[in-house]
Amino acid sequence: MNFLFQKYKRFFFIFSLLLFLTENIFCEPWILAAKKFDFDSGKTLNSAEQDLSSIMPQLIMEKISEGLSRNTTPQEMLDRSLNNLLVERQSLFLQLSKEIKTRDAIFLLSGSKKRIQKKISAQEKKIDEIKNQIDENLKKTHLLYEEFKNANSSQEEKTETSFSPLPFNPFKNLFVKKKSQVLPKPQNENVSFYKENAYELFSPSKEALDSGIESRKFENEVVAAKINGLISGSIIVYGEYFSISCALYNFPGKKILGQVTEIGSLKSYISVAENAANYFVPIIVNSFPVEICFEIQPPEVFKNAIVSVDGNIYKNPPEKISVPSGNHSITIEAKGYIPRSINYDFEGSKIFKLQGNMKLKSEVSGSIELKRNLENGFLYSGSNLLSEISDENFSAEISFDGTPVIGQFKSEQDENALFFFYVPEILQKNQARLSVKGKTVNHSEYIDKRRIAAYRAYTALVLSVPFTLYSVGKNNSVTNAYNRGSLKDYDEVLKWRRYGTISSGITFACLGFFGFELARYLIAANSLLPSNAKEISSSEISNSAWTEIQEE
Repeated sequence: MNFLFQKYKRFFFIFSLLLFLTENIFCEPWILAAKKFDFDSGKTLNSAEQDLSSIMPQLIMEKISEGLSRNTTPQEMLDRSLNNLLVERQSLFLQLSKEIKTRDAIFLLSGSKKRIQKKISAQEKKIDEIKNQIDENLKKTHLLYEEFKNANSSQEEKTETSFSPLPFNPFKNLFVKKKSQVLPKPQNENVSFYKENAYELFSPSKEALDSGIESRKFENEVVAAKINGLISGSIIVYGEYFSISCALYNFPGKKILGQVTEIGSLKSYISVAENAANYFVPIIVNSFPVEICFEIQPPEVFKNAIVSVDGNIYKNPPEKISVPSGNHSITIEAKGYIPRSINYDFEGSKIFKLQGNMKLKSEVSGSIELKRNLENGFLYSGSNLLSEISDENFSAEISFDGTPVIGQFKSEQDENALFFFYVPEILQKNQARLSVKGKTVNHSEYIDKRRIAAYRAYTALVLSVPFTLYSVGKNNSVTNAYNRGSLKDYDEVLKWRRYGTISSGITFACLGFFGFELARYLIAANSLLPSNAKEISSSEISNSAWTEIQEE
């Protein structure tokens, strides 16, 4: 058993990974739709006002960006399961009615009593099967309610602690029967528009509209259209102003997730739709708001700082900001200070404290020189040109502001020939003398050249293996045959021994050549990494000065 697991463990791992991925990839989307709004006004409406009943829900859907993801709730999963069980019960009840009518019709048939009784018994068996399915359905419904009730109870589960001499007890709960879960777990579902079009409105039948959005008739049509969230609303117009009251319903279940009322001018109806959409987005995503409290030192600097949260700028930043839970990017900028940035997943708590110190930009200057004699080119600090490099001038003045610097040297002959260098904060001292060692190459061509060479070496290795396996195997075969006495020709043994030795030597040579080329390829790939700047020691400075004196 262990042998089989070792042999196929890679297959088991890949299969498990694919199973996990497909569970998320093929998850059903959460469909969002909107229906035409109603007018609460009894007055005669002109064509522009009538068009507003279709334009407003379309604009709200347009302002709700695609690519959202909804965290479903246990109540939502319960409503879906209950609806599926209800549909199943209705179908079973219709089948039961049909089978009972069929059984009753058998009594009216003419024929032998024994044959009629046999048909009745077969029909009774079908009826009993359907009844059992209905009872099983009702049992599942009851279990769903019980499991949902237990899952939402506020009682904490009691944990039992016991001493065990083993850090892991493989026999723990071995004979305990695990209770299968009936209620589906909440999951993350991608939000998609009805018919994949934000402008496509859901049009229920007249009977469903007359029954009302709370009716079973209306719910059946929404569920049949595979809609999970439906925006419905009403409009009131008074002169040049209007009001919309809209609600987001969740189906199945007909639960209202949120309601909003917005008022605006008929000339600025787009902003009214945008405000309504901004209200619905957190409800659709179902992300609970979290508070980010800022404790930035010094406080007087933070008061005049500019805070950016996911691109939203706060010029007078408050002490705390409320945002939906999830990943957010925050940047704090203040004049004369180094900008601070953070990207964090704000989940698992209601309040987060963002603490930090703003560091002054240390405007210091130093010099940086190239250690290796290079061709003529240009030395950059970020995107700023520092100096033109030549045989006479191979150093440049550089300014530091307390943030890490990534610079580069570009060749004058070939703009693609360059190398990068990195200056950390610890080396940024006033009047610091730094040196950089780098090799100017066209990295794209260099890496491609080494990659092709590695591929060729690998191809040679693969091609040599079959010949080696054959010759070595043949050598073992003829040697064993000669030892058993079934082969008398010793020259044949020597011939295949020679072939095996030569082919093995070629394969090992190819293996060494491939290892050599692979190492060169990895070195070429690493050449893109910036070389670290180093501080020139006092001995190096004195030696270079003594050399200059001697040359003079």
